[in-house]
Amino acid sequence: MRALGLIALLGLSGSFGFPAEAEEVNWWPAGVAQTTPDSAIGAVRVDSWQGGGPLFFGRTGADGNQAGGFRPFFVFWNDPDAGTAETDWFYPLLTHRESATDSRWSLFELVNFAGPKDPHAAGVRHFDIWPFYFSRDTGDPATSYHAVFPLHGTMQDRLGYDRLSWTLFPFYGRFERRGVVTTATPWPFIKSIEGDGYHGFALWPLFGWKEKPNVERDRYYLWPLIYKNE
Repeated sequence: MRALGLIALLGLSGSFGFPAEAEEVNWWPAGVAQTTPDSAIGAVRVDSWQGGGPLFFGRTGADGNQAGGFRPFFVFWNDPDAGTAETDWFYPLLTHRESATDSRWSLFELVNFAGPKDPHAAGVRHFDIWPFYFSRDTGDPATSYHAVFPLHGTMQDRLGYDRLSWTLFPFYGRFERRGVVTTATPWPFIKSIEGDGYHGFALWPLFGWKEKPNVERDRYYLWPLIYKNE
């Protein structure tokens, strides 16, 4: 569930959809509640409430979804039937998301972890500290990695590339996507391109070329003043 959807869900005039017989109990600002008589339990069921003005709140939908929190410090939403949940502390400072099988948390979108909800279950685990440390643990050394930027490292299937490698970046970088490998020494000034039938070289920004015979040919001079694609 995305943040905008969560905000809409938590509004007191939201779209949970109360039964026609729902009643409001109003002791604002101490508390306000929407209640519905429930013959199954022989009592009144509280569908939503808020206390301390707009600070504390909670809701339970007809489908069993629950939401609540203490604005603006803490907000939660969960679907017990699906096993999904979202929790925010001082959003977007700290967020936590759970699906039926996976768990993910993020500290200001800079320190991130993602992996199986069960810590003992097999699966892929990612842990990043942007932009300095990146890791993936699959249980297989061939597909796992630990990379420290800009010192040295290799990442797979990240940032739109099949493989990224660097050593003392920007002095050396290697970028592979769909079989085409671009090597920069140093980036972005000197580049060579090989793979999947392509060949190329660039001394940026003076000139550069890349071609695949009978398919494509690119040229530029004094970038971005002169560029040609065939």
